[in-house]
Amino acid sequence: MVKLRVLERSLERREQRGELEELRALAAGTLEGVRRLAAHLRPSLLDDLGLPAAVKAYVDQFAHLWGIPVHLRVRGLDGRLPPEVELALYRVLQEALTNVARHAGASQAWVSLRRERGCLVLTVKDDGCGFDVAAVMADRERGLGLFGMQERMALVGGSLAIRSRLEAGTEVVARVPLPSERGR
Repeated sequence: MVKLRVLERSLERREQRGELEELRALAAGTLEGVRRLAAHLRPSLLDDLGLPAAVKAYVDQFAHLWGIPVHLRVRGLDGRLPPEVELALYRVLQEALTNVARHAGASQAWVSLRRERGCLVLTVKDDGCGFDVAAVMADRERGLGLFGMQERMALVGGSLAIRSRLEAGTEVVARVPLPSERGR
């Protein structure tokens, strides 16, 4: 960016400076987009304060951005979780809520994060139009986000269940066994 600014100032012809200014603005916008994307993929809040705080912040941001109320409930989460588990669940939350915004036509959503029988369970539900899960999962292109959520859960030893009925909404349930609680 600095070199572009120096080059812009060194040009004598006004039209060249204008074109370089456009290029510099494009580069600045791209750089800002990459910064936002990096923060979105792994927010510092996740590292600093943990999954419950990051989930609350994301739910609040989502509701504000999309105008879809999200009812959040967090239960039984004291202390930190393994970083790979926190990140996997956070990314599943992002994808599930993105699907609510893009596809569900929902008027509201519910997010629950809880400890349950030695597992950490994230549930995202909506009151939207629903879809045929089997048909979407059979179409690798359409179901890419769903496959991504399944893969994230598999990487941390967890599972993903998706239940949906036409005109009755969708429920995504991500379940991860907690290492210190296996066998309880």
